[in-house]
Amino acid sequence: MKKLIFTLSIMVITALPARTEPAPEFTLPDASGQAFALSRQKGKIVLLSFWAGYCKPCLAEMPMLENLRKTYGDSGLMVAGICIDTKRSQAKAREIAVKQRVSYPILYDLGQKAMMLYKVGPLPSTFLIDKRGNIRYHFEGFTEKTKAELAQKIKLLLAELKAPPVVYFTGIECKGKAAGLKGQADSVALASIPEKYKKLTFDNGSPAEADYA
Repeated sequence: MKKLIFTLSIMVITALPARTEPAPEFTLPDASGQAFALSRQKGKIVLLSFWAGYCKPCLAEMPMLENLRKTYGDSGLMVAGICIDTKRSQAKAREIAVKQRVSYPILYDLGQKAMMLYKVGPLPSTFLIDKRGNIRYHFEGFTEKTKAELAQKIKLLLAELKAPPVVYFTGIECKGKAAGLKGQADSVALASIPEKYKKLTFDNGSPAEADYA
């Protein structure tokens, strides 16, 4: 029997946010000189807060960030503060972090490269990044209202860590005999896929070939 080769582009979806944007990659040192790479945090919910020692709202935000880390850290939340102060002001920034009793990592963006990558405006500038490394929410400034909004968004993203993925097969391109059918499927329910093909492993967003006998 001739084989039909289907080239499948698949997409694994757990949520459909209104807008997502890949979080720019960076590696920055913490207070001890250890490198913190964003790429190593995939699979977690990451909260990044850009701040400076001269920014009073930034200092007001710190206790809330520490509380979020304590509340949701064991559930998959990683909190990191990114200080954009100059090297001259770095010592003061360290003193502030100690005084505020924060236990989450403080990273130092001396050349402000990460700040430019994230197009940071008003401070503090806080980003929530999902488990796939996409920016899902962005907050500028800090008020009492921010506390409730941040907690709500964090809960939504943490829920996605526990939710089983829903798999859709999109853009099926048929070759061989099936080419005459010119089959295109916008989405095929996983339940309709033969059992043996459900065991195939696909990379998120990558084309994969299934050999149909």
